[in-house]
Amino acid sequence: MRDVYSVSLGVALVIAVEQLIDLERPGIPMRGDSILPFLAFVMTAFSLYHWAIRFIDLPAELDERRPRKGTVATLLVGATELLLVIGLSTLVSKPATFLGWLATLLGFELVAGVVLRAARAYGGAESFARRYLVINGAAFACALAGALVVSSGSGSPVGAGVVVAGVATARATAFYSAAFDLLFGDAA
Repeated sequence: MRDVYSVSLGVALVIAVEQLIDLERPGIPMRGDSILPFLAFVMTAFSLYHWAIRFIDLPAELDERRPRKGTVATLLVGATELLLVIGLSTLVSKPATFLGWLATLLGFELVAGVVLRAARAYGGAESFARRYLVINGAAFACALAGALVVSSGSGSPVGAGVVVAGVATARATAFYSAAFDLLFGDAA
């Protein structure tokens, strides 16, 4: 499963870079309105990847076995998450649409967190799982509110880029603050 995440992240990054670079432009061949969504994509995708890889390794490190329903839930959540991340990567050049898709991905993360908790898939990371739900819930609410404003015509593509960058930065900061010991220290 780790390899599937790694390959999928690589594919998504290539797609995102293709959305950022415009070789037809004179001077610096970069779409200016895609810079903030690209950075938001990188922060979101890498934090999701980092947690997924850690989550996959936890049972072995804790010398535990994930319950069968936890394993099935993990596979289904992981596959869907990867498809959503790849989908997000295709929208870097469309900030307003990217914002809506980011809200969708974060909404999925909320549902996935509830499903994984119910399936007892978190094992020794239950404490972090609760914090992760709160982090994704707050980020989802902000992304959804921003998407609704932009889609109502009240916002602009530049505003959408600022919102996605703000949501992704706040989420990644909160995630790494809450998960630092789990990711870089002791297993639980």
